[in-house]
Amino acid sequence: MNYEMLEAKLNQADEETQNGNYDEAEHLANEVLAELDSFHFEEGRDGVLSRALLTLGNVSRMRGNFPAALEHYASALGATENANDISGIAKAMTEFGNVYVKLGSYDKALEYYGKALALLEELGEKSSIARVTGNIGIVYCLLALTTRHWNTTVKL
Repeated sequence: MNYEMLEAKLNQADEETQNGNYDEAEHLANEVLAELDSFHFEEGRDGVLSRALLTLGNVSRMRGNFPAALEHYASALGATENANDISGIAKAMTEFGNVYVKLGSYDKALEYYGKALALLEELGEKSSIARVTGNIGIVYCLLALTTRHWNTTVKL
């Protein structure tokens, strides 16, 4: 199996994740990781590793297994940092933020989204900037709702 085949498998895994076929996505990402261990190429290796780990993190997050998702995202972040892949680092930071939103840890979510946004602005990735800015807006809405409910409860 070559680099292009691994990328194709990861594209299929991403599609399976988007379609809700988490078992298949997980299987494909794990196949890529297994193949990667026996592969002897350096250029692009960390990118493939990171994508496979992000896929596993996304599958875990969608299944509600947030500790596993955070673990996969941390490993993906390490791979992107090794490759000095700023876009990949921003993606991992965004995924951390997504998990922390699900956990209700809005301050942590904003912290990670803020880091991702700074990197994306540096790169000029407009569509990703828009997506992360939207995520930040959602967190502020959730914080406002939480504060409103808290204030109502205190009045009672």
